[in-house]
Amino acid sequence: MYLFGQGTDYVLIECDKCRKVYKYDKSIFKYVDNYECVVQEPIECKCGNISQTRIFIKPNDKNVSSSVLEKQINKPKPSKFVIFIIGVVILGFISLLLFPTNHNDGKCDICKKEAYTKLDGDGGEYCQEHYMDALEHYMKQLTKDEYGNYDGVGR
Repeated sequence: MYLFGQGTDYVLIECDKCRKVYKYDKSIFKYVDNYECVVQEPIECKCGNISQTRIFIKPNDKNVSSSVLEKQINKPKPSKFVIFIIGVVILGFISLLLFPTNHNDGKCDICKKEAYTKLDGDGGEYCQEHYMDALEHYMKQLTKDEYGNYDGVGR
């Protein structure tokens, strides 16, 4: 069994068999500090494990470290995960900039069906369903004034 920690009136001991941490009253110990404690009588865990020694040492050697301490040490840092997600998003934007849509593939730029016609102004190819929408959008872009308003709208 290992010393896990302590409070003002209790000591936390971790069982080396079941790896659970239990709270014991400080009065059953002869000596307690941050690194070791000495109990007056052997301690029995709820799993049935009985301490082989009356001295419990806080593990600081990696080979002896307790399961709870290992979980805290090996806990993944959320900042690494956030950095990973940000990296993926940045790579996505870079790939969009480096690999623009191919307007000469014979497919509609909106739905990827077979293209019906091509607009000269934006170089886009569109199916019959999306041709008029694209034409309307392109015409609106041509009629914007310097304030972003369409001619005859918003004045």
